[in-house]
Amino acid sequence: EYNKMSKISFWGSVTDSDALGNRRLRIVSTLLFVVFSLALLARYGYVWKWVESLSLFVPDPVFFRSFLNNPGGMLAYAGAFLTQFLYYPFWGSCLLVLLLLGTQQLTCRLFRLEGVSYLCSFIPSFLLLTAVLDLGYTWATLKAPGHFFMPALGVIFALSCLALFRWVKVYYARLVLLPVIVALYPFCGFYALFAAGLCLIDECVNRPGKKSWVVALVGVVSIVLFPKLYYYGWGATEQELSRLYVAGLPPFYIRKAEFMLWLPFLLLLAYYLLLSLGASTAGVADRSSRWRASGSWGLFVAGMLFTLWQAYGNPNFEAGVRSSLAIEAGDWQEAAKEAGRVRVGATRDVVINGRMADSYLGRPVSQDPVPMIPATYKDSRQGLLTFMQLCGLNMNYYSGQTNICYRWAVELSVEYGFRISYLKLLVKCALLNGEYALARKYNDQIGQTLFHKDWAERYGRMIDQPELISQDPEFARIPKDPLPNRFVE
Repeated sequence: EYNKMSKISFWGSVTDSDALGNRRLRIVSTLLFVVFSLALLARYGYVWKWVESLSLFVPDPVFFRSFLNNPGGMLAYAGAFLTQFLYYPFWGSCLLVLLLLGTQQLTCRLFRLEGVSYLCSFIPSFLLLTAVLDLGYTWATLKAPGHFFMPALGVIFALSCLALFRWVKVYYARLVLLPVIVALYPFCGFYALFAAGLCLIDECVNRPGKKSWVVALVGVVSIVLFPKLYYYGWGATEQELSRLYVAGLPPFYIRKAEFMLWLPFLLLLAYYLLLSLGASTAGVADRSSRWRASGSWGLFVAGMLFTLWQAYGNPNFEAGVRSSLAIEAGDWQEAAKEAGRVRVGATRDVVINGRMADSYLGRPVSQDPVPMIPATYKDSRQGLLTFMQLCGLNMNYYSGQTNICYRWAVELSVEYGFRISYLKLLVKCALLNGEYALARKYNDQIGQTLFHKDWAERYGRMIDQPELISQDPEFARIPKDPLPNRFVE
């Protein structure tokens, strides 16, 4: 009898042949997920480089405290720290994939997805991957620092709370633990409420009885009341009352145009709700059941296809982002090449980036009318604010309109918070205007980042020795007299 059985696993006894098959399935499915995720993230590497430039993290107490004024601030702070690694898109992508694998492993263990059902544990990871691939232009106007990593961090937090809740065997300890989890709302926002919801469902499903309903009642009351107590009791909060229970989720609009951005999160909630309600019947899967195997593989493939379908694809977006990054790097050949990829129907930012590149390369600049700024870019917010970040700031700077560039960089910083791309232009404009103390203020922030210290050191030398400014090739080409319509008409 002993020879027919393997050792006792975490979820029960399985035969040696089953264990071998399960091990192979785990290896194959995990490799498929990792290769698929890294390949897709690599395809959008230019976006992640841009996303990093739209973020900022400095190890400063004031910067840290600014995150505590909104529910979910600790997750956002952790996400902002990790976003720095998108400076190298591949390594930043690897960090995200590791978090997605952590989510998958927690899901598998907590909900006993063994055998071919192991494949179903990848569904949340596919949805979380989709949540960063489907934004497109929305990245420019998204007021959610660290969003690239924050959803995965939030789900891992919620699942970890559920694991802790299950580990606690004493009834009264669980009764106390549930409101404690909800009390983490100021730091984890919606994900604390989500974690409490998973715990109270688990209590009712896996420990049925009168006592479980008491725990559920305490949980529901805590979930309903604590955010209200936080809102009215924490005077420094910047949270809107209308979004109190979804604080920590990305601030997409509740409208038809952005429904597809909400879809991964809605499906994620539905997935965990169904798993939680069916947890009492979860167990070691029957590998001989063809329908179970077909269904599990079908869900795995459907997750891949859904992610591919939702991944944002727009030639104007790609050309705009790539040419903007090339301009920031001073690579005008690359900027002209990328902007020239869109032959028909180019947006205003792509056209102007191309004209800037042609001008700096000494080529003839087209005098054709420039497309108007759309009221909203595809799937995005205000068209003007998106345009300014893709093109407008650079357009004003390289036209010699440094005061307008500076004003817009400050306005955008007020709207979205300081970002690396804004700070760099603020430093340059301050140097050109002879405001060296102001330039130092902004440059010191850049110098505290992980991967922009060399940039800060270079411009720091110009702040200390202003005579170096006139010797810099970039500054030498900025017109002394502003040219309002140089690249537009």
